[in-house]
Order: sequence, then structure tokens, then C-alpha cells
Amino acid sequence: MLSTIAAEWVKLVRHRATWGLVWIFPIGLTLLFLGFLAWELGHGRLPHVGPPTTAGQWIFNTTFVWKLAGSGPARCLIGAFTALTFGGEYGWNTWKLIAPHRNRVALIGAKYLVVLGLFLAAFVAMAVVTLVFSLVSAALTHSPLPDGITAGDLLAAHGKAALPVLLSTLLTMGYGSAAAVVFRSSMAGTITAVAAVILEGLAGGFASLLNRQFFLTLPTYHLDNLTAWIGTGRGHALPSLAGGVTQWGWQPSLAVLAAWIAGLIALATSTFQRQDLN
Repeated sequence: MLSTIAAEWVKLVRHRATWGLVWIFPIGLTLLFLGFLAWELGHGRLPHVGPPTTAGQWIFNTTFVWKLAGSGPARCLIGAFTALTFGGEYGWNTWKLIAPHRNRVALIGAKYLVVLGLFLAAFVAMAVVTLVFSLVSAALTHSPLPDGITAGDLLAAHGKAALPVLLSTLLTMGYGSAAAVVFRSSMAGTITAVAAVILEGLAGGFASLLNRQFFLTLPTYHLDNLTAWIGTGRGHALPSLAGGVTQWGWQPSLAVLAAWIAGLIALATSTFQRQDLN
């Protein structure tokens, strides 16, 4: 299994799509920050700025990148890269060269682990870039940092913000991988993943108009609910046109999301095991 993961890692790290769909996150953020600094310095717009009220507020301000990583456009890139990783083997006709020499479950598992590892690395790099930029900005504006900032608090805050992103990333990977394997196409996987992300957003916006029991079988509410529990310690209230609200605990929402993720991965794995790859 380790050799399979290593081979998949080497293959994907060298792939051009990795730069455009994965490393674009930290690279794009770095260029955005540098462009902002250049613009402000060029126009003399970096006056002294007082520190945030508390260390907690300063730390919280640095966690915005995780909201970016869990946004709809970011999830579309995740779905596209996952679909390319799984469906590209069909387009390149390379499965028949790999599958006879490897366990098929191990092959699929290696792809999931490597894709997830690459995105987590990219998101952590974004967090590091944000912290560096925050420190550089404070130095350039001669703004003292608030007292009480510790590495432990930074790790705790970013870890807390990263949990919902991990779940949304796994769910999006499930969409892209299952469709790519079932339809044997990276294009079909990309379209399905992007459509699923868009439909999730639309379902959330029209939640009050949908059948309540049907809506609660979808992952939309449960992802929002877990995000609310992690961020505020309270669940996400779901209003209805008939009046009243629905508010689940975090445990059942986690169970529903886990079922979706496991089901999509199981669909991709079981389909791949039965396929004729010659």
C-alpha cells in the first residue's frame, strides 16, 4: 500500500493540473497579498493601525482562509482535480497497465489519500501565507501585536476552522470520484461534482420551500449545522414556511455526512472492482 501511495504521489505532484487546481490556492493567495502590499505602498496607504482588541480577535482574523477553502468555487476546483485523478486513467487508457499489478482497492485508496493530502497541504500553506502576511503588515504599519498570542492558540483556532473544510473536501471528492469511475470520464466527474456543489447551494437557499424530510437527507444542512456547532457551539436553525425551526445536534449531522462520504467512496470502489479495464 505504501508503494502504491508513493507512486500516486509522485505522479500527481508532477502533473500540470496540480499547479492549476491545487497549488493555485497558496500561489494565488500569495500573489493577491503581494499585489495588495505593492498597491498600498505605491499609494502611501499603510498608516499606523492599532492592534485588534484581543489576541483572540487577531487570531480569528487569520482563519478566514479556511472559509475560502470551503467556498463553492474552491470546492469546484477540488471536484475537478479529483475527477481528473480518477477519470484521467480511463482517458489515458493507463488503468490496464496499473490494475493487473496492484490491488484495486489499494489503488482507489491511494488516490483518495494523495488527493486529500495535496489539498490539505495547499490549505495549510494558505494559512501559513496568511500568518506571514499578517506579521509583515503589522511590521510595515508599526502596529504592535496584541499580548497573549501563542502557537497553541493559533493551532487550536486553525484546527477548529479546518474541520468543516475537511468534511466538505471529502464530500466533494466523493462526488467527483464516484462520477468519474461510474462514467469512466474525468469530464463527467467534473460536471457532476460542480453541479452537486451548485445544487447544494441552491438547496440551502430554498430550504424552506423543500420537503423537510427530503431536505434533511441531503448533506447541505448537515454541513452547515456542523460548521455552526464547531464555530459557535450551537446548531444551525432551519426555518420552515409552516413556522418553527429544525435544529439537529452535531452527532446526527456528522452521521449523515459520514454516510454520504462513505457511500460515495463505496460506490466508486465497488464499481471499479467490477469494471473490465482492458
